[in-house]
Amino acid sequence: MEVAISIVKRDILVAWECLPMFSEELNFFIGNQEKLVKEHFGKALVIKGTKICAVYDSPLEAYLQLQRDHQLGRAMIQVCLPGPEAYTSTIS
Repeated sequence: MEVAISIVKRDILVAWECLPMFSEELNFFIGNQEKLVKEHFGKALVIKGTKICAVYDSPLEAYLQLQRDHQLGRAMIQVCLPGPEAYTSTIS
């Protein structure tokens, strides 16, 4: 896994990008976010490649089912919310 880290001292902003794990899944989510939010607002999506494999009420439920039914690390769990806040984190 390649990791790029950038730090801004004064604001203590840390941004990173991890490639290539789940880049296809994240790009699929971002490209279809508006449609997916209309259909699955607030739900936890299990995404593999460019396919929605399952939809759950919570990320924990999605994780537990993924752990039980599949090998972890083979699909991405994404909470289905609008805007870039759904797939970015800011730590301050």
